[in-house]
Amino acid sequence: MSSHKGSAAAQGNGAPASNRDADSVELTELGPLLEEKGKRAVTNPTKAEEEQTCPVPQEEEEEVRVLTLPLQAHHAMEKMEEFVYKVWEGRWRVIPYDVLPDWLKDNDYLLHGHRPPMPSFRACFRSIFRIHTETGNIWTHLLGFVLFLFLGILTMLRPNMYFMAPLQEKVVFGMFFLGAVLCLSFSWLFHTVYCHSEKVSRTFSKLDYSGIALLIMGSFVPWLYYSFYCSPQPRLIYLSIVCVLGISAIIVAQWDRFATPKHRQTRAVPGPRAPSVLSPYCLMGGRMAPKDIMTNTHAKSILNSMNALRKSSTLCDVTLRVEQKDFPAHRIVLAACSDYFCAMFTSELSEKGKPYVDIQGLTASTMEILLDFVYTETVHVTVENVQELLPAACLLQLKGVKQACCEFLESQLDPSNCLGIRDFAETHNCVDLMQAAEVFSQKHFPEVVQHEEFILLSQGEVEKLIKCDEIQVDSEEPVFEAVINWVKHAKKEREESLPDLLQYVRMPLLTPRYITDVIDAEEPMRCFWWLGASEASSLPSTW
Repeated sequence: MSSHKGSAAAQGNGAPASNRDADSVELTELGPLLEEKGKRAVTNPTKAEEEQTCPVPQEEEEEVRVLTLPLQAHHAMEKMEEFVYKVWEGRWRVIPYDVLPDWLKDNDYLLHGHRPPMPSFRACFRSIFRIHTETGNIWTHLLGFVLFLFLGILTMLRPNMYFMAPLQEKVVFGMFFLGAVLCLSFSWLFHTVYCHSEKVSRTFSKLDYSGIALLIMGSFVPWLYYSFYCSPQPRLIYLSIVCVLGISAIIVAQWDRFATPKHRQTRAVPGPRAPSVLSPYCLMGGRMAPKDIMTNTHAKSILNSMNALRKSSTLCDVTLRVEQKDFPAHRIVLAACSDYFCAMFTSELSEKGKPYVDIQGLTASTMEILLDFVYTETVHVTVENVQELLPAACLLQLKGVKQACCEFLESQLDPSNCLGIRDFAETHNCVDLMQAAEVFSQKHFPEVVQHEEFILLSQGEVEKLIKCDEIQVDSEEPVFEAVINWVKHAKKEREESLPDLLQYVRMPLLTPRYITDVIDAEEPMRCFWWLGASEASSLPSTW
């Protein structure tokens, strides 16, 4: 190529100039500049003749030479740079975006480095070793094709003892590798030969997007196979939907209109290739992993069978005696469900080898309920038996029964029983139930203090309740009245506790009229006690 215009025209016609011709032209242009090392430039012939006849003084000649040499060097440098650029451009055969034909203008963001039309498959394939806009696409897809082809062959030929159905498993996983290999091979070929001609470009573009659809369908096959391993019907439904959508995408990809640069964004919508290619293979760790399948009916079936054996006294090796009533059972079942029985039958206790074991502190009906739970996982809790069942569950360390009783009592919370349930839960170390009862009593304080459970509380329990900041009341009057009513219930024993309790009542929140009415309605001595406590609590100064 002798110049920029000449190179562009030559490439556009499909016959670029050879490197040797370009070198000769450029060296010819640079020749005069390189030969005139000791001469100064002469542009006027008459002047040249005068210089030949009239010699110039040596000082003047040296002065002119000093002025012209930098200009010659600068001009020679520009020519050399232009020469190097043309040689490089001619070697790699790349052209800018502006001179591309319309069918090659697919991405207007890439302005330089495009291959010109190459109506030769040989030239297209040789261009993969040169730097241009498609070099990255070609090699990433080519290397991916080789990698997945190798992994697919390795997986199909490698024996695996974990396969329960070797042929079926290999077919399923082979569908993924087939889709990956076809997708990457079609894409590699498209990016290599799409500059051949408009017809070839559109044909391989259709193959490229068809390969993407095949990869997506193949990627779903192993995922659906293992996700619905025990449910063939949903697996078939989902697989059918994926196949219908994939085939539809292939059909749409065959439209010539769809392959035009105008629909570039539309074509990119179904193309998240990397996750589709990598996820199934990474999911399986590169091979078919064994899978543990757990059924929901096995344990229940065993318990039902053992419960039937217990009721028929078959294979029972211990008898529990409660209130002179015998309950045959199996040591291993009792030990598995209860830490109490596990310690009894595995340690050096006297009951370890005895065929009969006496259980104290339980009723026969409660023991029957507990044994039913051990063998059936079901416990029958009622208002009548919960107060016996919870202590028995704590004794025998049956955590499931204890949890069931606590949940039942929590559902039965009421202003009339919340304080009693709180004490009951505290006795048996049911922390969650105790906290739930406390929150309930604080939330419903005005109703709780109206019931007998509050009147029967000790002074310490009353103090703990009324001094809590979380009790929900509209005013301080219910708190004050609760203290007065509690003292009135046992006047002689509790009136000394009145000053201690009133210090937890927020007296400044009471109106003066309310306090005056209460004092007028009580005995003088009681009023004195109230006033003393009120002064200590900063009664309001306005009466």
